[in-house]
Amino acid sequence: PGPVLGIDEVGLGSLAGPITVCGVVLPDDRVTIKMLEVAGARDSKKIGEFTRETVYGILVNNHAWHHIAEMPADAYKKGNMGRLVQDLMHQVVWAAENRGPGFGTCIIDGTQDRDLPTERFRTIAKADDLSLSVACASIIAKVHRDRHMCEVARAHPGYGLASNKGYGTPTHIKAIKDKGIIPGVHRQEIKLVAKILNESRASSPGEVHASSERRPLRLSRVTSISPPGGRGSGRFH
Repeated sequence: PGPVLGIDEVGLGSLAGPITVCGVVLPDDRVTIKMLEVAGARDSKKIGEFTRETVYGILVNNHAWHHIAEMPADAYKKGNMGRLVQDLMHQVVWAAENRGPGFGTCIIDGTQDRDLPTERFRTIAKADDLSLSVACASIIAKVHRDRHMCEVARAHPGYGLASNKGYGTPTHIKAIKDKGIIPGVHRQEIKLVAKILNESRASSPGEVHASSERRPLRLSRVTSISPPGGRGSGRFH
């Protein structure tokens, strides 16, 4: 019994930008739940920008409690990605219990052990397709991160960050080879980024491949928390 806290992350596999983790507790309101279902709330990767923005608006306008925690690109160290993501999830859990509506069950997308008590926490593969709460967490996280990457793109043109959102598309990889990395934006410890830089240095040994046109936008580890919207429950589908 009790509300469901859904947790998901976005940005884990990108070459640039933050990793964003979001937790959502949906309001105990059948009208809101129906609106989310009709709007098409599901795994954020499987719906378009218009649907994501529509669902995001429904959640915010109907006071769905949510909390976002982020890891900036320059906090990543080789080999500890899983631990850092786990720490972000722990931040979300703490916020739900101490600043939010609380929860009875927490559902996390994925299969990795997140070092959380098993009696209240469940990790489920493709949970963002099975749980409305997790789907909404996925959507809020993606909308939030995508908006940030568009801001970064305006500060650092030429990398296509507004469209690729930091992921390793051919045009993004070519831009890194041609222009270098953006300090504080690109994850220099990622194997692919290091490989691209090494190849660039080998082909142009006299050049310094690091863009320094503008200082990167900074992120705090915890970037937002919604006003409490009352105790609610997500639906597990």
